Amino acid sequence: MSDSISSAVINNREIKSQGINFAYSRQILQTVFPLLLIDTACLICCFSIAYFTGSFFDIYSAQTSSCLWLLLVLFGGMASSFLILELYDPVGMHPVYEFRQMSLCNGVLYIMTTWAMFYHQNPHWVITALMFPMLLILTPVCRAIGRSLLARTKWWGVRCLVFSADRRVDELYYNHLNNLYLGLRPVGFVQDEVPDGCSDDIRQHHLGKVSEAKEISEANNAHVSLVHRRGRAENELGTFIRTNLKSFVRVVTQPDDSRLPSIQAIGRNGGISFEDRLMLPSSKFTKRLVDLAISCSVLLFGLPFFTAIAVWLKIADPGPLFFGHERICKNGKRFKAWKFRTMAVNSDEILKKHLAENPEAKEEWDATYKLQDDPRVSLPGRILRKTSLDELPQIWNILVGEMSLVGPRPIVVGEVERYEAILENYIRVQPGLTGLWQVSGRNLTTYKRRVELDDYYVRNWSVWFDFYIIGRTFKTVLLREGAF
Repeated sequence: MSDSISSAVINNREIKSQGINFAYSRQILQTVFPLLLIDTACLICCFSIAYFTGSFFDIYSAQTSSCLWLLLVLFGGMASSFLILELYDPVGMHPVYEFRQMSLCNGVLYIMTTWAMFYHQNPHWVITALMFPMLLILTPVCRAIGRSLLARTKWWGVRCLVFSADRRVDELYYNHLNNLYLGLRPVGFVQDEVPDGCSDDIRQHHLGKVSEAKEISEANNAHVSLVHRRGRAENELGTFIRTNLKSFVRVVTQPDDSRLPSIQAIGRNGGISFEDRLMLPSSKFTKRLVDLAISCSVLLFGLPFFTAIAVWLKIADPGPLFFGHERICKNGKRFKAWKFRTMAVNSDEILKKHLAENPEAKEEWDATYKLQDDPRVSLPGRILRKTSLDELPQIWNILVGEMSLVGPRPIVVGEVERYEAILENYIRVQPGLTGLWQVSGRNLTTYKRRVELDDYYVRNWSVWFDFYIIGRTFKTVLLREGAF
């Protein structure tokens, strides 16, 4: 089964994935950068009005240098907070929700800045006090005008394909063409059969059948899919997306008008978006940057501790200090995952004998590839395993790019067949030193549950998800949950 992971197929998939990554990233930049310029222009405009108003009434002395520093601070705070709250998402959110997010960002930023300057008796607190009410009105108005003007250009927006199972596909498709301000630019619709009543004009936008979605996406450089729920049962929607749209970076579902979700959604019609963030170069770069930063810090500050563990192991059980076990990493490649050696040197012989003499142990091994009472493990090894410290040498695997700090559980070749259903998803990322499985019961869970957790992590990855798992890891290690 392991030989079925063909290098040629993997390399071909990686090349196409990189093409999708950069094409989609370029569309995002073309869509988001003008919004950043609009927000910056609003900030400078409001700042200038507030500055000259204060100068006119002689509220403070005009110190240009300090005011420029204040402007830079406000710009950095606005841009970073807007980014965190997804106000620079290429697909426009509901106008009311967007207004709320902008008001929260600006309100917190300017109230904190005004209070800090007022507390330190800086007369320039008047600038921020005057700016906030102006920005509260000007920013959403300028954004709305900007989106309307940008929608008239051919280069602005993220290219998408419309998937419909409804006979009113002409009405639905033209509805999207008339709402380009959201940032979604339809290039055509995909449907197995075009209804008889459709006009010749709408038929020109028909690009093919659903089974050809991947090829149509690549040919039209459209890596976002817009799926209409109308005509599909709720339990069929998830199956449809997993089966036909897994090659798309982002999937936006559009519900029936009579079944709108909460207002925290996309566009005025309440669409819901699902994004495959791991296909974006920026996400990969961020994840790698976090890996290097944390692993280097752990290695630097934990070196004395690592040395103490090594000396202890050498005294207790002379022999090789480290143990490298072959595992599978990104794109199906093999690598050695390093650990402190916690087993006897002749561990394979001990295991074979133990499994032959204990049917219950063999059944446990066949089900989980682990033994709760493993005769191969030494006394220091048991302590290291209980505290998960035996895996610390995998910091080296992270530094050289074979593993990630957070990711799916590293698997051996013999486990590949258990991941067959999600293998293509699994090998898209590096395995992790910690992961969702490690903080969700670990060895106390079933193997099927492990596979489900690994699949869930890959499909729902985000930087914040990684930080959440890292935080949960400390609790899991301290309480020794599921470790043996």
